[in-house]
Amino acid sequence: MDFAEIIAVLAALTGDPVDPEQHFGAVATGGHDASAPVAIKACPQPIGIGEIEGETLICGTVSVPEDHDAPEGRRLELLFTVMKSHSEVPEPDPLLYLHGGPGMGNMNGIAGLAQYFDGWRQTRDVITFDQRAAGLSTGDAACSGVINENIRSVLTLSAGQAEVSACVAELRNSGITLQHYNTLQNARDVPIVIGTLGYDNYNIIGISYGSKLALEVMRSAPEGVRSVVLDGVAPPWLPLYNTLAVPMNDSIVRLVEDCAADKDCASAYPDLGQMLTDTLDAAAEGRLVHGASGTVLGPEVVLDMFAQRADGSRIGNPSITPFMPAMIYEFARMVEDPDVATPTLDRLSNGGWVLPRDRVADLRGAAQVTSGESETLLELAIAQAERVRDTDQELQTTIRALRDALRRERDYTPLAGILDGELSRASGANFADRERVAAFANDVAALISGQRARAPLVGFIAETYEGPTAARLLALVDAMSDAEIASFFESAARSLETTVFKFVTTTDLWIYACQEDVPFNSMEGYQATTAALDYPQLGAIWTSNAGLLLLGVCPMFDQFPRERFQEVVESDIPTLSLGGTWDTQTSFNWAIEATRGLSNAQAFAFPEAGHGAVLYSKCVRDMAVSFTGNPNRRFDPETCQTGVIPPFHIAEWVDQAGSDE
Repeated sequence: MDFAEIIAVLAALTGDPVDPEQHFGAVATGGHDASAPVAIKACPQPIGIGEIEGETLICGTVSVPEDHDAPEGRRLELLFTVMKSHSEVPEPDPLLYLHGGPGMGNMNGIAGLAQYFDGWRQTRDVITFDQRAAGLSTGDAACSGVINENIRSVLTLSAGQAEVSACVAELRNSGITLQHYNTLQNARDVPIVIGTLGYDNYNIIGISYGSKLALEVMRSAPEGVRSVVLDGVAPPWLPLYNTLAVPMNDSIVRLVEDCAADKDCASAYPDLGQMLTDTLDAAAEGRLVHGASGTVLGPEVVLDMFAQRADGSRIGNPSITPFMPAMIYEFARMVEDPDVATPTLDRLSNGGWVLPRDRVADLRGAAQVTSGESETLLELAIAQAERVRDTDQELQTTIRALRDALRRERDYTPLAGILDGELSRASGANFADRERVAAFANDVAALISGQRARAPLVGFIAETYEGPTAARLLALVDAMSDAEIASFFESAARSLETTVFKFVTTTDLWIYACQEDVPFNSMEGYQATTAALDYPQLGAIWTSNAGLLLLGVCPMFDQFPRERFQEVVESDIPTLSLGGTWDTQTSFNWAIEATRGLSNAQAFAFPEAGHGAVLYSKCVRDMAVSFTGNPNRRFDPETCQTGVIPPFHIAEWVDQAGSDE
């Protein structure tokens, strides 16, 4: 943001409220389709420092039928956002992002979405919404009663089969019809949301489950779809739970192939695949021992590097790919000698499989300057760049704090806002450890789920706080009106929702998987598929997950297998299908498989990218933006591929003389 943009944001935050109708027209006054009414709501925070609600983006709900074959029946409220294009003359067809999961949602991460989709916003609006039984559109599908009664286990991620069973029972008794929470109904939601937001034609990008949903839109509701980008692709005709271990297997195979294709790597680490197989077998037999600690290492320890490499939270860190052949060999050397030197493993494991990045040190090391004047100017430029970085971080922190203060001022009645701030400050000690967090949240949940009145609030404060802190808080409550008490409880309920997000989204995933996917999957199918892999030892990682879903959770649900769900999708809509060779959730090979019935599609597998290649690589993101701008563009097979894999690391223990032969 430049100075003028910062001042504009500050003026919008502190001045008269923005009139959303001025910037969003009919969307702000009920939508363009009376059968799918729009209600404007405050956006979930944070939204990004450059965003102005009602001007650069708007949030709200779209009402859709629970069952599209019975449109007069029960309805669902889907939470959406429209992020306006930065252009004064945007293209008429927006980009619709379909999120993953199923059940994850994305409306609680608007700031991140605005960042990743900024390239598309240069020319067109960007839309997203939390799908039915997903994220902040969960509504009645959240089994809130069970959550409130078991908040401690929910927060500590220790909820077991009893809580799951109770959650399923609550869902069945809630009045919702679970069988309508599926990919087909989701697909039929899409054109309704797009239409009532005022668009005729649109483009789609679907990541993970969003790719499956995008394919279903192409099959069942294709009207108005101009182009589609599939990323981290999950074709619905593949038995996704039988194939849980396939993506990691394919990622390992690709690493072995890449090493074999590199002269230095192949020479230093010959027969890498066989070496890994032998090591995994040894680990399964208890023969892989770390000498210094005496710890017996299982196959999952060896394989962990592949999962950690693909961890999306580490995007931006240097790649560990160059070090993985050396690490595999060092694990193998430990089988023969538990006390053998393992410098590569020590370096990576001590950092949690993360290589720190020091851009300044890299710059100084690569800079070709010789004169004293040039060195001085370089150091001055580095110092100024660091100040810019620090100032930018401080600016973002300050604007976020200003937004929070203004929200408290505007959303609460005055004393309710003061109480919220005072409680936040007084509760800091409760977050010192995980157990205290869980106990405190348990008390808060009990307060919110009970009678929302003055007396319970007074009791909560008296039992939770002591001395001057308790006296100050009780005095505030005593001075509050009934309206202020109600305002406080409403905000507290919204805050609690964010603390149970993991449990809710997992439940939402089960609703989809158990009803429409599991009828085509089985534990026997999973075991047969895994046994046939190049690396069947992957069962050490995936078998417990498969068993939990297929044998533990899904028998609690009724199954509703859908006709045509397992058929290959056929379409001539221009499609770009993307996969990343790091991906351990959906195989990069599935990006190619997804295009089997698509007559106008291009498929690519990108090195050094994980689940959602556009998230890992600016080049891939630029490619997808370009495709949306011109869906007829054909890309060279080497696009975003050449020179991407860093040179492989040759460990110091490798016999260089033997490697040169």
